[in-house]
Parts: sequence; structure tokens; C-alpha cells
Amino acid sequence: QTKPLQLVAGASPLFLAWQLTFFSFSMLFKTFLVMVFIGVGVAVPTAAVQGPERVLMAVDAQSAKLEAKEELNAKADFYSDDIIHPLIVGMPRVNMKGTQLDRKEVIAGFFSTMFTDSASIMKCGDMERNDSTPHCSYIDFVLMMWAVGILLPLLTFFGVWFFCCGRCCCKCCCNNCGGKVPTTNYSGFQRCSALICYLVGIILLLGLSVGGYLITERVDGETVQFLAVMDDLLEVPGTFLEGFKSDITSLKNFSRVEFGKINDQVAGVAVLGLQFKVMKVQLTSLHKNLDDLKSNCAECADLRDAVGGIQTSVDKVDIAFLNNTFSLDKVEKSLDNATSPMIAKVESSQGDAKSKYKEILGDFGDQYEAQESIRSASTYALWGVVWIGILLSILAMLVRKPGCFVPPYLCWFLLLFLFFGLYAAAFMPAIIFGDFCAVLPAKTSPDTTMLEKVWGQIKGGDMTIGLFKNCLIDGTPGPNSNFFSALQLDKEKIFDDAFGDLDVNKTIPSDKANKALNTSSYKDPFDQLFPRLVNLDKNTMTYTDPATNTPKTFDSRDIDRCVTNIRGATGDNTLTRWTVKDVDMNTGCGGTACSTAVQQCQTTVIRMNDIETKTDQVHADARAVNVSMTHISITSSTLSSNISQMRNMTDSTVDALELQIVDAASCTFLSPHWNNFHAALCGNLSGSLDAYWFTCFAIALVMLLSLICNMKGAKRIAKARVVPRDATYGNKGKRGTGKRPAKGSKSSSGDGKKKRKKKAGKTRK
Repeated sequence: QTKPLQLVAGASPLFLAWQLTFFSFSMLFKTFLVMVFIGVGVAVPTAAVQGPERVLMAVDAQSAKLEAKEELNAKADFYSDDIIHPLIVGMPRVNMKGTQLDRKEVIAGFFSTMFTDSASIMKCGDMERNDSTPHCSYIDFVLMMWAVGILLPLLTFFGVWFFCCGRCCCKCCCNNCGGKVPTTNYSGFQRCSALICYLVGIILLLGLSVGGYLITERVDGETVQFLAVMDDLLEVPGTFLEGFKSDITSLKNFSRVEFGKINDQVAGVAVLGLQFKVMKVQLTSLHKNLDDLKSNCAECADLRDAVGGIQTSVDKVDIAFLNNTFSLDKVEKSLDNATSPMIAKVESSQGDAKSKYKEILGDFGDQYEAQESIRSASTYALWGVVWIGILLSILAMLVRKPGCFVPPYLCWFLLLFLFFGLYAAAFMPAIIFGDFCAVLPAKTSPDTTMLEKVWGQIKGGDMTIGLFKNCLIDGTPGPNSNFFSALQLDKEKIFDDAFGDLDVNKTIPSDKANKALNTSSYKDPFDQLFPRLVNLDKNTMTYTDPATNTPKTFDSRDIDRCVTNIRGATGDNTLTRWTVKDVDMNTGCGGTACSTAVQQCQTTVIRMNDIETKTDQVHADARAVNVSMTHISITSSTLSSNISQMRNMTDSTVDALELQIVDAASCTFLSPHWNNFHAALCGNLSGSLDAYWFTCFAIALVMLLSLICNMKGAKRIAKARVVPRDATYGNKGKRGTGKRPAKGSKSSSGDGKKKRKKKAGKTRK
């Protein structure tokens, strides 16, 4: 009781069996009174719960079934958690020889080896047990415990079979196999002791069978629950992806609106282009007029060349690239590029998990859930046979006829093989599930130390550890609680590659934009030239006098004089300075040719009008160009500000998209599903399987010892005529005829007793 059982490789199977038997019976006797309570307090309510009325009254069959089992589950919880679990916790575990590793480290070493180098597990027979081979020590423990369920039935078959047959089934040559009838007159103490042992066996079997039935129902229900939770956990990524893709579709609509607003920032480019087009026409006109006046004006040639330089500067301005707005289809493509790696990784992980689940369990889940009626019938049949055996034992005890003890013994003999088999079948998954849970973190046990030891060396183990730390254990949102971080994806690189083209500096380079929108290269020279252009004075200009063919300064009085002369010569007083140019001097002078002086006057008026008109046009063009440049300057400044705003809007929009993608990829929703799975496996099913294999082992052991002890003591409580064993022997110790002595005859045994009594009387006298 004070030292744990040392289970090491190489221990004798018989020694192991003896130790386990001693341990199991010590535990069983500790729970004897509790078993009585379970047997009496639960048997009747259990039978009532199984009545057909609950099905008829249920609106929903499954809900009704779950409600009907609540009371049953409560008693099963009491049996499993309050009775069996403390006993199993005290069960000795593997003690590694030559190592200081604790139990969790041994378990972690086993699972790590199983996942990374499963072939080495098969070589444990040749390996020394030390710190580097924890998996071998774990295999030793599991196989030894599992072998008990195989070795004891074999020993039972070869050892107890002959004993049972000889005592119950045949005369076994000469009526000398012990028999099932009394062979002597047993004392009251002997009979009372045999009766107590018989009752203890019946009560233990009754209590264990009721507890076994409860735990069987619980294991069945929790297996269904575990499979449902497992299916739910496997389908959760798919459900997440559906919602995630829907969120991305919403983000695409959002991005279209936002980038539409961003594109609107450069809508003024069209206005700017139109302004440049108008100004170029004005500059061309100004340049031409100045060129026409170069022969009349000394400075006009310089002004023309200056305007030509301004035209060259304006022609070099390239604003076409300012129309390089973002393609909204390209924006949507960027969102797809930003999310497709994560979607592909989640789909791949889900596919791998489903295929692994299918590989391990196959169609077990579907078949198990589909065979509910078969499972229920099997449960009732198994424990029904046990309860029938118990009933036969009680009837045999009440009737106390030797032949009545045979049916329950045969029932126990056959059932103990079944229960040893159930123990062997349930022990290994129960132990592995329980130990695996020791390295699986959850919200109730968030330590990931053992998890890192198990998965640290596995390919992709970092991803698993990250998934547990960031998503599964705790559902609290954090900077890494998303699938990008959990799946070890380089989020920054993915986003840079996806949204790299959504950069204003790439579509509208800042240096190029600044140069295009900088008006100083043409506006500053024009601002300096503008006063000269608007102050260009026609009175300072010269023209060639047609009379003398020499330069003459512009004088408006010459125009008036010439107009008067032309009117007199033509007799048309309606002529003005602007219409004399249209008069045909050959026919307009009364049908005779005008004098040379009049014709020269007409030429003078035309030349002076041309100077005046072009000078006025230069003034108008200069003012128009000045207005256009002012508008262009304002539009360029606005565009420059808008492009800066465009950069800020693009950066903030991309940041918002990245943030919303990360939020949509949050994996905190997995935490409740994982904790439900952990509770279903580690909190419920694992503990129930522990209680189940322990109960099966205890029942089989009680049946085994009942066969030996109660069959030996049954003839002590049987109501039958005493048949002395000596009646089958002759006086010389040889075997007799094998016939029983006739009724009323005296056996040698009876004579011996009388002689001994007579001798004792003489001695007292």
C-alpha cells in the first residue's frame, strides 16, 4: 500500500498477474459498501428509465433519449468519477529503469517517437531502457497491462476448466473428483463462512454489473458525442472558409468604393489637360502675331523667341500618366492574392485531417451511429445475461440443491472470457487516450511544455504548436490569433506581394508628378514676359511707306488722312479705315484709274491696320495665356494636393483591407470547438473507458475467484445427504467399486468416529 508496484521489462507474467490480482481485490473490498449502495439504489430506477413510456412521450426521439438518460448519467458519473477514478489514479504506473524522467516525459517521448520514427517502436525488444528510449518503457507498461487480459483467460481455460468439469459436469473416474455434494458434516462456522463468501460474490457481481451497465451506457453515449464533436471539429474549417470568403466578397465591394474615391482624386487631370490644350493654342497665336510683327517692331522678334521657349517648356509637360488610376478589377485580384495562400493552407490542413481521420477510423463513426439499435440490444443482452446469472446464483442459494449451483457457474465460466476480452479491448485505447490527453493542452490545462516535446521535432510541428497557442487553447483575441500566424504564413510578405501594385508611387511616381505639376518652368518666364507683351505699343512700331519705300513710324493721323483721300477719289463717304482695303482702286475711282498717291494711301492704311490688329491680338493673347496659366497653376496645385491625399488614402485603405483580412481570418472561434473536443475525449470518454476496463477486469476477476471459492464452498451450504469420500476406497487404500453405500449402512468413516468418541470418554473418566 505504501510503495508503488514496480512494472519493469522482463517481469514474470505470473508475478505480474499475482500483483494485479492482489491490487484489484484490495480495491474491490474498499468499494464493497459502495457497490451495495449502487446495486440497491440504482437497479430499480435504472429499470424504470428503460421503460417504453419515455419514447412515446418524447416529441423528438433523440432529445427524449438524452433527457431520459440524465438520471442514468448522473449515477454513471458518481460511479465513474467518485469511485473508479480514485482507484485508477492510485494504480501503479510504469517506473523506468535507469532514468529520471517523469510520467509525462515518458508519455511525450512515446508520442514523439510514434509521430517521427514509428519504426523504432518495433525495435524496443533490443533496446536498453534509459532516458533516450522512453517510448520502449511506455510500450512495456501498456503491453504488460494488456497481456493480463490475454494470459488470465488462457490460464483460466487450462486450469479452471478441469476443476469445473470435475466438480460439476462428470464423475471423473470412480466418483473421486471432489463432487458437488457434501462429503462430511460441516460445522456451523464452515457453513456460515461459505454462505458469507457466496453472498459477497453475489453482491460484488451485482454492484459491479449495475455499475458496468451504467458505464457501458455512458461510454456509448460519450462515444457518439465524441464522434459528433470530432465531425464538428473537422467541418469547422470548412464553415470558417465559407464565412471568410463571404467576408472577402464584402471587402471587394468595399475596396471598389474606396478605390473609386481614390481614383476621383485625379479627376482634375482631364480639366488640366483641356487647360493645357487651350493655352497651347493661345501661345501659338501669340507666337504667330509676334512673328508677323517682327518687321515692324524691334523687340517683337525677342518676344517671339521668348514665347517660343515657353511653348517648348509647355510641350515638354507630360500629364498623361496622371490618368494612371487603379483598376478596380486589379484591386479585387489583389484581395484574392492576399487571401489565397491562407485559404489553400486551411483547405489543405482540413483535407489532411479528414484523410487521416478516415485512415484511422474509416467508416467507424457512420457505422457506429447507424447501429444504435444493435448497440442497445448488445448492451441489454450482455448485462441481462449477467443479471440472469446473478438471479440463478440467488435461487441456488435459496434452494441449496447441489445441481442448482451448476448453471450460474457455467454462466460465470463463459462470461469471464468475454469480460477479459472486453478488458483487453478497452484497456489500450483508454490508457493511450488518457496519456495522450496528458500532453494535449486546453483552456483548463494550458501548459504546452509536453506538446512542444511531442511536436517539436515533427515536420510542421511549429504550425501545430502555433495553432494550439494562438487559436485552440484560449479564445482571447490577440495579435497572433489568426490563421496567418497559426499556420506559420509570412503575412507581411503575402500582403506586400498582393498589395504591392496598389501603390500611388508606382502608378503616379511622385518625382514625375511633381515635375509635371510644377508650373515654374513656363509660368515664371511668362510672368516676366507678360508686362512687355501687354505694354507693346503700336506707336513705337514702323512700317514701310509705299510712297518712299522707307520705314516710317506708326501715326494714326496718316490713316485718317488716307481714308479721306480714298473717299474723295472713290466718291464713297461710307468707307472706313477697315473697309478701304476691299476697294478696287482700278474701278473704284469713278471708272478711271486712281492716282498713285491714292493707291499708296490704301497700302498705308492696310499696313497700319495690320500692325494695330496684330498688336491688339498680342495684348489679348498675352492676357489669355496669363489667365490660362493661372488656371493651370491652380489646377496643378489642387492635383498635387489630391495626389498626396491619394497616397494617404491608398495607404490607409490598404492598411484597412489588411486589418479586415486578418480580423476575418481570426481563429479564436476554434477555441470553444477544441475545448469541447478536449472535454469530450479527455474529460468524458477517456475517464469512462478507464472505468469500463476497470469494471470489466474486476467482474472477470470476481467471476474467476467465485468459480474457485464458491464452487468449493457450495457443497458446504447445499441441502444434500452427506456422501463420505472414504466410501469410494477399500480397507487397503485401493479404489473401491465406485458405488455409494446402501442406505442405512455404516461407513468406515462413521465407525472411526464412534471409536474416537468412545476412547475420548474413557480418557475423561
